[in-house]
Amino acid sequence: MFEMKHVKMIAKVILALVVVLFLLGTFTIVDSGTRGLKFTMGELDDNELNEGVAFKVPFVQTIRTLSIQPQVLNTKILVDDNGAITSDNQTVGADITVFYRYQTGKLAHMYREYGTRQIEEIVRKATLESLKQVLGAYTIFNVAIKQNEISMEFKKALTATLTAYPVELTEAKITNYDWSDVFDKQIEETMERAQQVKRTEQELLVTANTAEKQVKEAESSKRATILAAEAAFEKAKLLAKAKEAEGEGIKAFNQAISSNLNIQIRLKELEIEHDRIRKWNGVYVPNNHYGPIPIQNGVLLGK
Repeated sequence: MFEMKHVKMIAKVILALVVVLFLLGTFTIVDSGTRGLKFTMGELDDNELNEGVAFKVPFVQTIRTLSIQPQVLNTKILVDDNGAITSDNQTVGADITVFYRYQTGKLAHMYREYGTRQIEEIVRKATLESLKQVLGAYTIFNVAIKQNEISMEFKKALTATLTAYPVELTEAKITNYDWSDVFDKQIEETMERAQQVKRTEQELLVTANTAEKQVKEAESSKRATILAAEAAFEKAKLLAKAKEAEGEGIKAFNQAISSNLNIQIRLKELEIEHDRIRKWNGVYVPNNHYGPIPIQNGVLLGK
């Protein structure tokens, strides 16, 4: 009797555990930054499951989550027979980092038609082909000096290629370029020659600027000399006019003095004449300045 009760208790516990497991198996948590794909008897449903609680039928349905965050792909082009060929037939290698993500709304299609591993290989192949295509339009010398331009063209080409697949490019970086040791030496020699040319150009520019400065200084000195001569000439003219005016003034002053003196002399003569007349006793005294007074027998001749 005791054993029978014990068996029933065990059975109840087992049943309870089955029920709990069954209930727990009816839902799955789709984490933030992911989407869920539901499989019914191994067949993928078309609908994506958003983040949150997702229900399923235990033992019949399963849910697999996929990250919709950017995936990172690191790849490289080697400097070998499969390297990128520039427009001047030089082999170039590169290290590349690509960030891409699966397109929401197309996750079921992506998983059914490709799968994540195949998508990664598609992105890798598209990356290598796009960069090789872009580098083929540049000489190896331009690769070294036009890296920003090449990076932009590479992103544009890779984006265009990936539009045929349920993924989208978020970022693509060329982290390093590589080429043969022989060309490294050629680059050093070319850069040295370029620097020499640059230095020569700078020296010529300095010489030209110095010559131009000397010409401007000479012209400035010439203009200053001309202006000084013109100023001296004008000053001389003004001094001559001033002297002329001064002479005219002196002449006028002398004329005025002379006229005034004549007037004074005349006034003095009139004053003397007046005194003479006032003192005259009526006897005529001849005005004879050059001989004796004409008197005969004590009588004044004349009047």
